[in-house]
Amino acid sequence: MKKVTYDRFPYVTAIASCLIPTVFTVIGSVVSQILEADEWETYAIMAAVVFISVLLAVSLIFKKRADFGLRKPEHIEKKTALLCLPLLLIEVLPVIICGFRPELYLRDFAILLLFTVFVGLNEEIWFRGIALKAVSAKGSRHAIVVTAIIFGASHAVNLFGGADFYMTLLQILFAFCVGIVLAAICVTTKSLLIPIVWHLMHNFISISTNTIGVFGDNSELFIILVQLVLLIISAVGLWRVIPETRERI
Repeated sequence: MKKVTYDRFPYVTAIASCLIPTVFTVIGSVVSQILEADEWETYAIMAAVVFISVLLAVSLIFKKRADFGLRKPEHIEKKTALLCLPLLLIEVLPVIICGFRPELYLRDFAILLLFTVFVGLNEEIWFRGIALKAVSAKGSRHAIVVTAIIFGASHAVNLFGGADFYMTLLQILFAFCVGIVLAAICVTTKSLLIPIVWHLMHNFISISTNTIGVFGDNSELFIILVQLVLLIISAVGLWRVIPETRERI
């Protein structure tokens, strides 16, 4: 029986699977700049473009008739659940320190919800679904590290949007740690549900909260650093309970 692509070229499949959502995100950003869209028009445009990427991923799943984690989580051990608690603390932190942006209207929240849902689905299906599965035969821990590296590196595209170099480096490190934690959750629960929910919640709160809080202009940096510490704690703990296997996730 002829092997599917991710059996023959696991790393090529993983990299390609991670490039696709990144390319669609860049396309959405470029289109927004060309149209000189404002903040919420940009999110609406990005949502529409990312939705195409989601449809592409879903069509691939149906075509391959493979299970990429779009199912309910299996039984979650108490230790695993406790190690996921830092993810909740990460989202509570910016709300407490900075609070929500007061100028947001119902329309803004609706657009933001649509955008974050599509982004969460898009990145989790491609990164923690298809890419993780592609290299999982090399070992679950190996697959987690590989996809986390690619996920972190993909955030370097923020530099093309004029982002600060050092803040981008911090975001790359943050994304790498997120990649470790979310992939570990996928391996232990055999589901994308928790990563998808957390991902959309994180993006929603990040965009809808103020960047200036009780620590003044340094509030955003303080929040990212504390979140990074919480992610590292979660990552180290989950790493110890990951079942090492060479079976397809």
